[in-house]
Amino acid sequence: MNYIDMIAKLGLGSAHPGGFDATLRQLRTHPLPAHARVLEVGCGTGRTACYLASLGMDVTAIDNHALMVHKTRERAQSLGVPVTCIQADGCALPFADASFDVVFVESVTSFAWIEKALAEYARVLRTGGRVYDREFVRTDRAPRASISTLIHALGLCDVWDVHEWVHAYTRVPFASVDVIEQGPFFLNDVDADASPDAGILLDADLWHLSGAYTHTLASLSPYCGYAVFCAQK
Repeated sequence: MNYIDMIAKLGLGSAHPGGFDATLRQLRTHPLPAHARVLEVGCGTGRTACYLASLGMDVTAIDNHALMVHKTRERAQSLGVPVTCIQADGCALPFADASFDVVFVESVTSFAWIEKALAEYARVLRTGGRVYDREFVRTDRAPRASISTLIHALGLCDVWDVHEWVHAYTRVPFASVDVIEQGPFFLNDVDADASPDAGILLDADLWHLSGAYTHTLASLSPYCGYAVFCAQK
């Protein structure tokens, strides 16, 4: 079982820096266009996708984990909101060029082949469309050994600093890239909206793994933060 399997079984809907409260704050400060066609890449269990749909957005959500897709569909059905959710890879998006107004990403790109994912985000965006991408970032004083520990623990591709992210977005190329939010690393609050698998309380291996991840993240907090990037095509 890896990190993604663990959060899928726990049914966590907001496994990103700041959790769902941070998502809500971001959307209040940087609201999406009314009735926008939105692609959420790495939707997890669909909490953000369903919220965006409840605001009247035309939402398509993808995840490469089958259980995440299943839970997103269940959540959308239970809430009565229209979300199209399919299993797909963020580095090979199954959509035509210029299909979306917004690509919305929360701590997903770091798990992918980053440059390829950014190129795919640009490809499926219409001209003038925007990517909103919340990601882990490393500090200037982060020891490489500590970053390697984080990469191994979570299965990340890499942990870049803010300048590396901006440079990568610029090279895609996007017309502009802004850092619209930045802060220190902190653990997420408990997800009261989680949808855990049945029998999970008896899964000792899962809870052992969850505790180990929490300890690892806490020990690395001095060397990591987060940033939200807004890139316009």
